[in-house]
Amino acid sequence: MYSSRLLFFCAILCTYQIKGQSHYQGQHQGKFAIADKAAPVVQSFDLQAVRLLNGRFYDNMQREQAWLKQLSVKRLLHSFRTNAGIYDANEGGYFDMKKYGGWESLDCDLRGHSTGHLLSGLALMYAQTGDSYYKLKGDSLVNGLAEVQTTLNQGGYLSAFPQELINRNLAGKRVWAPWYTLHKIYAGLIDQYLYSDNPLALLIAEKMGLWAYQKLQAVQPEQRTIMLRNEFGGINESFYNLYAITGKKEFQWLEFISPHFCL
Repeated sequence: MYSSRLLFFCAILCTYQIKGQSHYQGQHQGKFAIADKAAPVVQSFDLQAVRLLNGRFYDNMQREQAWLKQLSVKRLLHSFRTNAGIYDANEGGYFDMKKYGGWESLDCDLRGHSTGHLLSGLALMYAQTGDSYYKLKGDSLVNGLAEVQTTLNQGGYLSAFPQELINRNLAGKRVWAPWYTLHKIYAGLIDQYLYSDNPLALLIAEKMGLWAYQKLQAVQPEQRTIMLRNEFGGINESFYNLYAITGKKEFQWLEFISPHFCL
């Protein structure tokens, strides 16, 4: 109960207290294939150039650091590895370890989304503090997700749940927010690239984007209207950023498949 509540609140904190993935003029130089066109009077700082001084926000950051440090990489990857059928008896206690519950339990359609939140949190914390602990922990999660994506071998698909949940959504059947959940993973991987300089994270996200392109290109507009009755979150932001970072037209197409794709 405690670990489930902790994971839930950590996800909420990462979502609302430190927003990631957004790009402002002057940030992330050299990481976008599509250059900024506007010429604002005021340029934004990169997060790496800012350090918090003592105060309420600094105290909140200290509390978040404690949360991030006590979370287990193995437990965060467990549902992903289970979905891919990865079981390693040599991991030491893998079968007996306590799994995260609540929204991360294996019987919940939202499983995996908290890992996406935490990829963002670790990347942003590394950028803010320069502490290599957060980069190494983020790198470990990214490496684990890369293994899952390779093992699944489904055209770049990566999630803690099978594609059946996506298929149910496409058919207009009852399912709890699969695209919203995928958005958190896309966003976390992009943040790992932008704020923690992890090129593997971008490669994983690109493969996921190409999977989405292949998956949705075959879906007729009428069926997408049915699909969009569900909750999606802001996945168009991820598709837009993938296009801006890579210049690949597939991601531009994904961004414009529906003006109502994000809530």
